[in-house]
This record gives sequence, structure tokens and C-alpha cells, in this order.
Amino acid sequence: DGTAVNAAGSVTMGAGNDAGLWWDGTDPVWGSTAALTNSVQNFQLNHQTSGTPANGIGTALSFAIETAAGNTEVGARIEAVATDVDPTNEDIDLVFYTMLSGDTATEALRLHDDNSATFAGAIACGAIDATTSDITTGGEFIIDVDGSAIAAAGALTLGAGGSDSSIYWNGTNLELDTSAGIDLSVSGTANMTMTS
Repeated sequence: DGTAVNAAGSVTMGAGNDAGLWWDGTDPVWGSTAALTNSVQNFQLNHQTSGTPANGIGTALSFAIETAAGNTEVGARIEAVATDVDPTNEDIDLVFYTMLSGDTATEALRLHDDNSATFAGAIACGAIDATTSDITTGGEFIIDVDGSAIAAAGALTLGAGGSDSSIYWNGTNLELDTSAGIDLSVSGTANMTMTS
């Protein structure tokens, strides 16, 4: 078993014995040694082509898991993919893929080059800290699909039960859909105005 770069049990690489691969008795380890003390050590996955790079070229890290004796599945993948290969103005997305019901892993989350994100499914969350949940100036919360019912795709659903009321755009109108009454209240001396 190995313990470190350039030690017994390590396959060491580099003119200065800078990187190594070893088994520590429990896990395989890919490590490096450098003079860095207050910055991140980068481990690079590199994809170069013998042809002409085009949109869609990328690098991925796949996670394969044995789910039954002799059956190994690629259950998840993280992929960096170029959406614009302009040599001086590249755009790169980071995409996460996950497996459901034994099917080929599909896109679950895409972090776009412009710092926006696209989720393929519903977003579930627990308590949100009211001091940090504000959308700051210039920010947006976008549901990029038409809704049709409470707790359905495209709906902003409210309530502890997860199916009490929803606000959504049905393709023509903005709908407030609820299984209970609606209480509109105004505090203090504020006014409520409805225009068309």
C-alpha cells in the first residue's frame, strides 16, 4: 500500500516526482505535491482532438457502480461541454447527469456559461434562510415552462403539504390555483391597486 507521492507503493510521475497514483489500503488515491500553501491544486481532465473542435466538444467524469453481480452501470456523469468554440470567446457549460429506473443517465442540472442554471426536474428544498433568500438587484427567478395545475410542472407551489396552492402561467393567463380560500390583506396605510 502507498502513502504519498514518491513513496513506496506509489506510481510516481513528473520530472520532479510531482504526482502519483497509489492504493492507501482503503481507496485509490491520485495525489500531487507542490509548493502551494494558500491556493487550490488543480487536477486537469484534458480533451484534445485531431480534427477541428466544434460545439459539443467536452470532457466528462463518469461514475460507474456495480449494481448487481457482474453488472456495472454508469449511473452519473459530470460534463464540461463547449457551446461556443470561438478561440477567443469560448462558452462552456457544466452539466450533471443522473440515472433513474436503470435508464441511461440523463441531464439533471446545467450550469450555463452566463451563471444561470437549468434544472430538468422539480426543485425541492427545506427551510430557506430569510436573510439570504432574497433575489438581489438584477437577479431573476425563471420557470421556463407553462403550468397547468397545482404542484405540476411550471408551477410555483406553496404550502406545507406541497400541494395547497400554486401560481403559474398557463400559456395565456397568470393563474392563482388553490385548494382553499384566498385572503388578500394590506398592512398599515398601504393601498392595493389592480389595473388592466
